[in-house]
Amino acid sequence: MSEERRPFKAEKVETRDGEILLRCPRCDALFRDQKSYSRHVNKSHLYKKNRPKRILKKMKRRGDVLVQD
Repeated sequence: MSEERRPFKAEKVETRDGEILLRCPRCDALFRDQKSYSRHVNKSHLYKKNRPKRILKKMKRRGDVLVQD
């Protein structure tokens, strides 16, 4: 799969205890398992119907992959 189709590929981070966590590349939130990470991405970053126009404009200016037509 290409990187264009997966803009939110989780970064794996190892803690001091040896536990592996997933980091959101967009907001740096940490998650213990894939289920909670994918729920976060779907709710916070992918659903764009009810976003205010100013946020969509800001995302478009930044060149966000999700807003480009």
